[in-house]
Amino acid sequence: KGNWMVPPVQAEAVDRIAQDLSEIDPENSAYYQEKVEERRQAILAKGEEIQSRLKGAKVSETKVICMEHQAGFVKWAGFDVVAIYGRPEDLSVAEMEKLVNQAKQAGVALVIDNLQSGATATSEAMAKDIEAVQVTMSNFPGGFKGTETWEKAIDKNVDLLLQALNDWRQ
Repeated sequence: KGNWMVPPVQAEAVDRIAQDLSEIDPENSAYYQEKVEERRQAILAKGEEIQSRLKGAKVSETKVICMEHQAGFVKWAGFDVVAIYGRPEDLSVAEMEKLVNQAKQAGVALVIDNLQSGATATSEAMAKDIEAVQVTMSNFPGGFKGTETWEKAIDKNVDLLLQALNDWRQ
């Protein structure tokens, strides 16, 4: 349950997968448990590294609105999430207007969208109205070129967030 790009969620998922493999293949259970512990430690270490980068960029002082599929990661990253929105095709004009007004009043810097949710025209339009920066992240490895592993995908998302934040600050 949760966004698998969030390190604690990723670590829990890896643990559950190892448990299932151990049940299916009890002969190799010790091997799975050994490997899952190595992987869990690597995931959690990566999470600490990323949170250090984000803390250094003072993201906790940054107000954002984001697409629901990115909310778990964005909150974990430490951003101040003012509002969460659903799929663009499900947003009415009145809901968009309410989001934009709420974001303007709060001083939102970023509008964060999800690559796998399709077109970004809605988030781009909201960002323009708010005078914020739009950024699109991926929930899966392989969503962007050069992101074939979880580590590369999470690094890319953090790079995108920090670049957008830097653009907004300038």
